[in-house]
Amino acid sequence: MSEPTKAPKAGPIEDLLETISQVLGTPRSVAFRDSLCVICGGDASAFKNELCEKEYSLSGMCQVCQNKFFDSEEGE
Repeated sequence: MSEPTKAPKAGPIEDLLETISQVLGTPRSVAFRDSLCVICGGDASAFKNELCEKEYSLSGMCQVCQNKFFDSEEGE
């Protein structure tokens, strides 16, 4: 199970991230606890490399959503 980054975030920032993730789909706290994506709610337990796993710890996006978000050609 991936966990959110260990860097401390100020309470208001953490609250904002939680609120935004609730609006997008899955609350951040639930996503990290259950290895889910904050965007699509899908499985977020398998990543193609360490960099993608690190990205999950920052953004909460699964591999599929990372691919869609970062691959500009895929959306064209």
